[in-house]
Amino acid sequence: MSHMIPRHLRYSLNHQWVRTVAGFGLVGITEHTSRVAAAFLADVPIDYERFYKANDKVGAVVTESGGKVPIITPLSGYIVSANDGLTSSDIAKDTYGTGWLFIVKISEPQELRRLLTADQYQAFIESKIESLPRHVRA
Repeated sequence: MSHMIPRHLRYSLNHQWVRTVAGFGLVGITEHTSRVAAAFLADVPIDYERFYKANDKVGAVVTESGGKVPIITPLSGYIVSANDGLTSSDIAKDTYGTGWLFIVKISEPQELRRLLTADQYQAFIESKIESLPRHVRA
Protein backbone atom coordinates (compact mmCIF):
# COMPACT_ATOMS: atom_id res chain seq x y z
CA MET A 1 0.00 0.00 0.00
CA SER A 2 1.64 3.22 -1.08
CA HIS A 3 -0.76 6.00 -0.18
CA MET A 4 0.93 9.25 0.70
CA ILE A 5 0.32 9.97 4.38
CA PRO A 6 1.79 13.34 5.39
CA ARG A 7 3.46 13.20 8.80
CA HIS A 8 2.47 16.74 9.86
CA LEU A 9 -1.27 15.95 9.88
CA ARG A 10 -3.50 14.03 12.30
CA TYR A 11 -6.04 11.42 11.15
CA SER A 12 -9.44 10.08 12.21
CA LEU A 13 -10.75 6.54 12.01
CA ASN A 14 -13.24 7.98 9.47
CA HIS A 15 -10.33 8.57 7.04
CA GLN A 16 -10.14 12.30 7.46
CA TRP A 17 -7.06 14.45 7.94
CA VAL A 18 -6.74 17.50 10.17
CA ARG A 19 -4.22 20.34 9.92
CA THR A 20 -4.31 22.71 12.90
CA VAL A 21 -3.51 26.40 12.59
CA ALA A 22 -4.02 28.93 15.41
CA GLY A 23 -7.02 27.18 17.01
CA PHE A 24 -8.66 26.12 13.75
CA GLY A 25 -8.76 22.69 12.13
CA LEU A 26 -8.64 22.35 8.35
CA VAL A 27 -10.38 19.01 7.59
CA GLY A 28 -10.29 16.87 4.45
CA ILE A 29 -10.61 13.27 3.36
CA THR A 30 -7.51 11.14 3.00
CA GLU A 31 -6.00 9.92 -0.23
CA HIS A 32 -7.10 6.42 0.81
CA THR A 33 -10.73 7.52 0.86
CA SER A 34 -10.52 9.56 -2.31
CA ARG A 35 -9.19 6.52 -4.20
CA VAL A 36 -11.86 4.22 -2.77
CA ALA A 37 -14.69 6.68 -3.43
CA ALA A 38 -13.56 7.20 -7.06
CA ALA A 39 -15.74 10.00 -8.43
CA PHE A 40 -17.84 12.13 -6.10
CA LEU A 41 -19.02 15.61 -5.28
CA ALA A 42 -18.82 16.96 -1.74
CA ASP A 43 -22.23 18.04 -0.45
CA VAL A 44 -21.54 20.02 2.69
CA PRO A 45 -24.63 22.07 3.61
CA ILE A 46 -23.01 23.59 6.70
CA ASP A 47 -25.11 25.16 9.42
CA TYR A 48 -22.75 27.94 10.51
CA GLU A 49 -24.89 28.74 13.57
CA ARG A 50 -24.67 25.21 14.96
CA PHE A 51 -22.09 23.89 17.41
CA TYR A 52 -20.92 20.49 16.15
CA LYS A 53 -19.61 17.84 18.53
CA ALA A 54 -16.80 15.53 17.45
CA ASN A 55 -18.23 12.72 15.29
CA ASP A 56 -21.33 14.70 14.26
CA LYS A 57 -22.36 14.48 10.61
CA VAL A 58 -21.74 17.78 8.80
CA GLY A 59 -22.50 16.75 5.22
CA ALA A 60 -22.01 13.95 2.72
CA VAL A 61 -19.93 12.84 -0.20
CA VAL A 62 -22.13 11.95 -3.16
CA THR A 63 -20.53 9.09 -5.09
CA GLU A 64 -20.65 8.54 -8.84
CA SER A 65 -23.33 5.88 -8.32
CA GLY A 66 -25.52 8.35 -6.39
CA GLY A 67 -24.81 6.93 -2.95
CA LYS A 68 -24.01 9.22 -0.04
CA VAL A 69 -21.19 8.74 2.42
CA PRO A 70 -21.42 10.94 5.53
CA ILE A 71 -18.77 13.55 6.29
CA ILE A 72 -18.08 13.50 10.02
CA THR A 73 -16.33 16.25 11.95
CA PRO A 74 -13.39 14.83 13.90
CA LEU A 75 -13.36 17.83 16.26
CA SER A 76 -15.93 19.81 18.24
CA GLY A 77 -16.62 23.44 17.37
CA TYR A 78 -18.29 25.78 14.92
CA ILE A 79 -17.70 25.27 11.21
CA VAL A 80 -16.45 28.60 9.89
CA SER A 81 -15.91 27.75 6.22
CA ALA A 82 -16.63 25.04 3.64
CA ASN A 83 -14.92 24.31 0.33
CA ASP A 84 -18.16 24.43 -1.68
CA GLY A 85 -18.39 22.59 -5.00
CA LEU A 86 -15.35 20.45 -4.33
CA THR A 87 -15.08 17.46 -6.71
CA SER A 88 -13.04 14.28 -6.74
CA SER A 89 -10.76 15.72 -9.41
CA ASP A 90 -10.09 18.74 -7.16
CA ILE A 91 -9.11 16.42 -4.33
CA ALA A 92 -7.04 14.19 -6.62
CA LYS A 93 -4.97 17.21 -7.66
CA ASP A 94 -4.16 18.26 -4.07
CA THR A 95 -5.67 15.90 -1.48
CA TYR A 96 -3.88 17.42 1.49
CA GLY A 97 -3.91 21.04 0.36
CA THR A 98 -6.64 22.72 -1.69
CA GLY A 99 -8.75 19.54 -1.42
CA TRP A 100 -9.92 20.41 2.10
CA LEU A 101 -13.63 20.07 2.98
CA PHE A 102 -14.24 22.48 5.87
CA ILE A 103 -12.63 24.50 8.66
CA VAL A 104 -13.71 24.10 12.28
CA LYS A 105 -12.91 26.51 15.13
CA ILE A 106 -11.63 24.00 17.67
CA SER A 107 -13.43 24.25 21.01
CA GLU A 108 -11.94 21.15 22.67
CA PRO A 109 -8.18 21.06 21.89
CA GLN A 110 -7.77 17.86 23.94
CA GLU A 111 -9.71 16.02 21.21
CA LEU A 112 -6.61 16.34 19.01
CA ARG A 113 -4.94 13.71 21.22
CA ARG A 114 -7.55 11.15 20.08
CA LEU A 115 -6.57 11.59 16.45
CA LEU A 116 -3.98 9.27 14.92
CA THR A 117 -0.43 10.09 13.89
CA ALA A 118 0.63 9.24 10.34
CA ASP A 119 2.22 5.98 11.52
CA GLN A 120 -0.87 5.00 13.49
CA TYR A 121 -3.12 5.79 10.53
CA GLN A 122 -0.92 3.72 8.17
CA ALA A 123 -1.16 0.76 10.58
CA PHE A 124 -4.95 1.23 10.79
CA ILE A 125 -5.32 1.12 6.99
CA GLU A 126 -3.06 -1.93 6.71
CA SER A 127 -5.02 -3.79 9.41
CA LYS A 128 -8.27 -3.14 7.51
CA ILE A 129 -6.76 -4.37 4.24
CA GLU A 130 -5.31 -7.48 5.90
CA SER A 131 -8.76 -8.36 7.26
CA LEU A 132 -10.20 -8.52 3.72
CA PRO A 133 -10.41 -11.88 1.92
CA ARG A 134 -7.28 -12.57 -0.13
CA HIS A 135 -9.10 -12.39 -3.49
CA VAL A 136 -10.35 -8.87 -2.66
CA ARG A 137 -6.87 -7.58 -1.67
CA ALA A 138 -5.24 -8.64 -4.93
